[in-house]
Amino acid sequence: QAQSVLQLALAQKPEAKDIQARALFYLARIAEKESEQQESVQLYDQAIAYYTQLAGLNPLPEKDWVNVWYNRGTAYRNRAKFFAKASTEITSSLSAAIADFDHTLSILPTYEEAFLNRGVAYYDRQGEGDLEQALADFDQTLKLDPDYGLAYFVRGLARLRKDATSDWEADFLTAQELKWKPATAYIALCWGHVVTNQLEKAKAECEQMRQLNDNSAEHADLQAILAAQLGDLKTSLSEAQRHLQWLKSEPPQLF
Repeated sequence: QAQSVLQLALAQKPEAKDIQARALFYLARIAEKESEQQESVQLYDQAIAYYTQLAGLNPLPEKDWVNVWYNRGTAYRNRAKFFAKASTEITSSLSAAIADFDHTLSILPTYEEAFLNRGVAYYDRQGEGDLEQALADFDQTLKLDPDYGLAYFVRGLARLRKDATSDWEADFLTAQELKWKPATAYIALCWGHVVTNQLEKAKAECEQMRQLNDNSAEHADLQAILAAQLGDLKTSLSEAQRHLQWLKSEPPQLF
């Protein structure tokens, strides 16, 4: 109903730019919320189109409307999740997200969420030099907010990808101490210790992960890898099959 009222208001072509701007902004936010609920790339595209129309209004005081570029950046970053790994849509969406976060930070250089999300976009894009850019953005996020649990978590992921001997474990543990999604922190610690062949640590953390996630099949792939490394091939095969069954129920790009 709110969406219909806003669309009707826009159809009247109001002369006041602030009325147009507010209508477009709220329409974009509605499309974003619906896209999250319905897992729809088309709704993200709709949100992006509204933000693009809003960014083109002249004059638009950028300092008052910095979230136009920030929100469009997050929409671009989220839309990248809908495509298979080989798709060029991923790179183009993440590059557009990075450009929007760049513009956001040119307006508001202390916007910690923009640093964080730009870092995640660099991490996901995986181009030449992107990992170093991601780490720099996560470091800057933590300078602005030293108690930001999510920033420690994503920096831990980036550190683990860059160098398995780096301080990734400390970052995951700090995220855990800050009570940022303890179950997710256990998943990351378990994965880190599996890939670095610290199997005794991995066993304890995977068990905590299993309990906190109600033995979810989503993470059975990790349990399968650990079981294989421990020589328990029967459990490894069973967990791998359980994970594949879960994948079949997910969006096609994951499977």
